[in-house]
Amino acid sequence: IKIYLSIIPNKASILEPNGGQYNHLIERIQENKNLTMPFLDIYTIYQKHPQMVYERSDSHWNCEGRRLWLELANGKLTKNIKP
Repeated sequence: IKIYLSIIPNKASILEPNGGQYNHLIERIQENKNLTMPFLDIYTIYQKHPQMVYERSDSHWNCEGRRLWLELANGKLTKNIKP
């Protein structure tokens, strides 16, 4: 069994990274040499994605945001499944 870490960024971290004192916690955790578990880096994908990944009315993922995460997760999981 493998357990993956997946830190989902909040809406402000993606849409307003310069809107305050962002502590870069997601990057610091993912880049930490003591982290031994594999992780799914959706933060970088969301940062670079040209379409909105959150609902306009709140901080939940929209269909595109969910699709991106599912593709990432499924891609990692299917790579690690041995026939």
